[in-house]
Amino acid sequence: MDFPKEIESLFLIEGEFVESRRWGSGNVNDTFLTIFRCKGIEKRYIHQRINHLVFTDPKGLMENLRRVTDHLASKENGWRSLRLINASDGDWFVKDGAGNFWRAFEYVENTESPLYAKDLTQAYEAARAFGAFQRDLIDLPGPPLRETIPEFHHTRKRLDRFAEVVALDPCGRAKEVEAETAIILERRSLAEWFEAKESSGELPRRVVHNDTKLNNVMLDRKTGKAVCVIDLDTVMPGLAASDFGDLARSAAASATEDETDLKEMIFRLDVFEALSRGYLEEALSFLTPAEVESLPLAPLALTLELGARFLTDYLEGDVYFKTISPKHNLDRSRSQLKLLLSMEEQEEQIREIIDRYATISA
Repeated sequence: MDFPKEIESLFLIEGEFVESRRWGSGNVNDTFLTIFRCKGIEKRYIHQRINHLVFTDPKGLMENLRRVTDHLASKENGWRSLRLINASDGDWFVKDGAGNFWRAFEYVENTESPLYAKDLTQAYEAARAFGAFQRDLIDLPGPPLRETIPEFHHTRKRLDRFAEVVALDPCGRAKEVEAETAIILERRSLAEWFEAKESSGELPRRVVHNDTKLNNVMLDRKTGKAVCVIDLDTVMPGLAASDFGDLARSAAASATEDETDLKEMIFRLDVFEALSRGYLEEALSFLTPAEVESLPLAPLALTLELGARFLTDYLEGDVYFKTISPKHNLDRSRSQLKLLLSMEEQEEQIREIIDRYATISA
């Protein structure tokens, strides 16, 4: 879609609209970099259409976002927060004539958000940012945030859904993936371990990001230091380990999520070490012993979950994830399961790294 002209004047932005262009690589919301000129000076902003088919309560989502950004901004501890721009009517969002919800942010200048870490320093900085993000939201006042996508990282329920679809086999594809199915179902106990720990209260629910990809951290172009965390639509109650696990899954993989040459897909311990060091430097101050104990298992659980989700979608006829080839979701699942097996082969070293940095950062 193009940037609607009616949105240009609906936020409290001084000056005249100059231009807009598509921005970023997200596949859920529609994001535009916009430029306005005031007294001869151009300033950039981000305007974004919220996908209300995915986020079915846009008003609740924006209330979460306002509370989180306001609280982070109040910390004054060197970390930046996204800054929402008020709508002209005083609200935090607007609706266009087609019923779409829009919001606007100040653009975070002189930063970049790389899709993959070009070196270990970028991995370390991203992990620091997510650890600090969790820490700074420990004392978020008020009621719990709304769940914008309920049970988003409930691995056991994701596996239950996978088993149901295997049994139904709606597209006649189950026989083709018997080996992958066995790998997933044989590891159900991992999901049950996390569920039991959460149910007992040993793993507390915290305010977490839930989408901890490397490119959801803005890095200073000159210094390389992490500046702020972005893409806050899935910030809601969850487990601290889920954030760490998904970051490790995505950042420490040696190949892309849809790599078809499975020999290329391994879990990189050097990247995992940088992630562990950065995350624990910021997060160890609030993590309980049980939460630290859960960290070595978190990358395995989140990789298992995503592998199951990709394969569920393949078995259902590719109805959720965007695909570019007939077996794209199958390729994605196989890649994640290969990554999981690589993690399992190095599980002892993974535990040693967590133990080392949990001790150093204490």
